[in-house]
Amino acid sequence: MDNANASIKRIDWVDIYKSFAIVLMVLGHATGLFNSMIYQFHMAAFFFISGFTAKLENKSFVEVFINKFFTILLPLFFIATIGIFSNVILNSFGVYEQTFDLPYVGYDAFRLYLADGSLYVQWMGACWFLPVIFGIFLIHRILVKCSGEKANLFYLFLSFVLFGLGYFFVNNHLRVNISFFPIDLILIGQFYFALGNFMAHVKKPKFIENGDYKTILIEVIGLLVTLLIMDVIKDKPSVTVDYPDRRFLNLFVNLLASINGITFLYCLSKLVELIPQKFRAWFSYLGKNTLGILIFHFLFFKLFFIILAATGAITPEQVLPSVPTYELNNSLYPVLVISSIGLSLLLFFVLTIIPGIKFLMGADKKIYKLISAKVNGWISSAKERFNKKFVEKN
Repeated sequence: MDNANASIKRIDWVDIYKSFAIVLMVLGHATGLFNSMIYQFHMAAFFFISGFTAKLENKSFVEVFINKFFTILLPLFFIATIGIFSNVILNSFGVYEQTFDLPYVGYDAFRLYLADGSLYVQWMGACWFLPVIFGIFLIHRILVKCSGEKANLFYLFLSFVLFGLGYFFVNNHLRVNISFFPIDLILIGQFYFALGNFMAHVKKPKFIENGDYKTILIEVIGLLVTLLIMDVIKDKPSVTVDYPDRRFLNLFVNLLASINGITFLYCLSKLVELIPQKFRAWFSYLGKNTLGILIFHFLFFKLFFIILAATGAITPEQVLPSVPTYELNNSLYPVLVISSIGLSLLLFFVLTIIPGIKFLMGADKKIYKLISAKVNGWISSAKERFNKKFVEKN
């Protein structure tokens, strides 16, 4: 993600915020013990911080499209291809059905994914997020253009209208897809992106100074109050949401709960920002590598289950789901969370230092910028030729 302004550095609160968000996501998948609180806001938090760091007004639609294609969709296609081929290999050895509970569809998985987004690679279950955030970036480049290149109140209004349309779709069981892009989820997630983009342009009050005792007091109070609110409302069924399952019960309740959770993460991140750099660097590293954790953590869940089954600690049937069974998630989830995050980071690091693979994993940003500049040059030249011909003709 791009920085929202010059004061936001890779070691600042933004990456700390993302690190907490990704850990909460993995924790939510590893155990249901805390989901009544985590599922109030965790996906909205990702959309919010993506909007906060977007700076769309400084980029053309072509620049946004090219950058996000290479950093979001290309890694998705690359890993999906590996996943589909690995399914074929496992099936050829007769072990696919002992490993996954998704139906085996072979190479037809490519067609099914392009048709409606059904990805028959079980360990990529969290990757539904990638086409959603890609679509959100494109929509918001258009919304910013419609708002005079500003993230203003009119921009928020347009986004809220689309937000309401998304809720209309899901509440009326209208699953709207364009190829593998889930339009209903894009319309819902994009409003939190808009809030983040809007907040990035709001000037801080003069009394707020980083590290000032008054500011720290406000952040501590904000942290405690938002955490209390989360705990009080956690048992209300309309509070939590589930994007892949389209569980959105009440637009305004979900919106307020999400904003409360986003505020909680913000206050927590700002407070952690105050600790010595050598300690907060761990949070920053997690925040910089959320893509790897998002893509691979389910893979290491599965490997963890296989190891446990091989030792007789769990039954073969408990290997099949993508998330732990009730008995397992209540006892071993800390080990599962830590090991899956650590191994995901390791695998992502290895992949992104291999020439060629680095490009396919969305990590070769210098090349993407060169490609973007080339395409922009071609488009500018084409426009100039068209305008010249139009003038000569008239």
